[in-house]
Amino acid sequence: MTEQSNTKVCHKSPSGNIITPEGRAMFVNYLVEPHENDQGKMVHSLEICLPPEVDLKMLKNALALVAMENCDNDKDLAKSYVEKKLLNPTRLESGKSRGDEFKGWTLIRATSNQCPDFVWPNGQRMSIEDAKKTLKSGFWIRATVNAYWYQNPKKRGVTLGLQNIQFLRPGPV
Repeated sequence: MTEQSNTKVCHKSPSGNIITPEGRAMFVNYLVEPHENDQGKMVHSLEICLPPEVDLKMLKNALALVAMENCDNDKDLAKSYVEKKLLNPTRLESGKSRGDEFKGWTLIRATSNQCPDFVWPNGQRMSIEDAKKTLKSGFWIRATVNAYWYQNPKKRGVTLGLQNIQFLRPGPV
């Protein structure tokens, strides 16, 4: 990822992962420090709010492809799994909101068992220490993610794995 890339659309990385459009990071402490998920595993988590003008077609297609492969080509079921991953940040499933400033935005979440890589706007690698000092909730970032199917005793579906985070610029905190 470089700062010259179009940050309003998704891109494919050379490895086939998806680079999201620019968005605002939420709960950055869960990116740089692992926390326990609902399965009792330690994970790093991303929550990013993407503005209304971004193009998420590539991301939606990647999620849909994985869902279709695991739903016996049932389009309606696959569509429901994809829709569960593209959230309205002003009306979350818990009844909470990320704030009225995010009306019309899309929230996505991604996780990783390992600490993601962090990079500067120019694509140069950032140390974890620099990430802890530099990244704040509300700052503008992009993320590299991959769609995959999960299944556990409680639920199943399509989700996003987190590969890396690119800091773009400060934002309101």
